[in-house]
Amino acid sequence: MQRHLTTALSAVIFSSALVLQATAQSFIPLAQWLTKPSDQRDYPFVRCAGYYKGALDLIGTDNLPRDTVESGFRAYAMLATLAAQVRSEHQGGNAWDYRAQVVADVQKIADIYQDRMKKNYEATGNEIANDPLIRSDELACSAISEEMGEKFHQQLGMD
Repeated sequence: MQRHLTTALSAVIFSSALVLQATAQSFIPLAQWLTKPSDQRDYPFVRCAGYYKGALDLIGTDNLPRDTVESGFRAYAMLATLAAQVRSEHQGGNAWDYRAQVVADVQKIADIYQDRMKKNYEATGNEIANDPLIRSDELACSAISEEMGEKFHQQLGMD
């Protein structure tokens, strides 16, 4: 799973210019976080699930195209499930044992994104457009979601 995550991340390295602009924030860009050594292998999945949940909840499913809502919910559910699987692999038990903890962690991240998006909207009228951290994370999460989605569906026999 780590190898697949590394492959997905190579697609977002080009966002480093955006990352450098956002480093002054306390919430560092995901692409930057991924370059640091960490034993929190579930964090990228929690972070991206939080990104998708935060954006969907803030913007509202009635204000987005149906396919965007569906793909956002699929990504959120898949990434949260993967986070629980990673936790179970490293901490023992089964993924189901970690579901409440993962959901709570995803909500914390979603709240951070929502706060940032609200401030962006108040300042510019757009939740995402001019925010280098959110744009960078959007690219990273899209790459991770796409790469892991293929592996996730293969694992479930849905390919």
